[in-house]
Amino acid sequence: NYQRSVDFYAEGTLLWLDVDTRLRELSGGKHSIDDFTHAFHGVDGDSIVPRPYTFDDVVATLEAIQPGDWRGEP
Repeated sequence: NYQRSVDFYAEGTLLWLDVDTRLRELSGGKHSIDDFTHAFHGVDGDSIVPRPYTFDDVVATLEAIQPGDWRGEP
């Protein structure tokens, strides 16, 4: 419970490790979490304005990098 007192969880690291592994497997080693990070967190010139995002934005970026069932719907 002590970790749940913050706005993030250590388990999130494992989720992104899984995303990285899946990107590498689906692409035959051509793509990784680095590709997602560059595409998703790209810089708009000198702008430092925060940009809100949704789950759909994350899924769309992953699909653009490497098609797969990123939404995980049954």
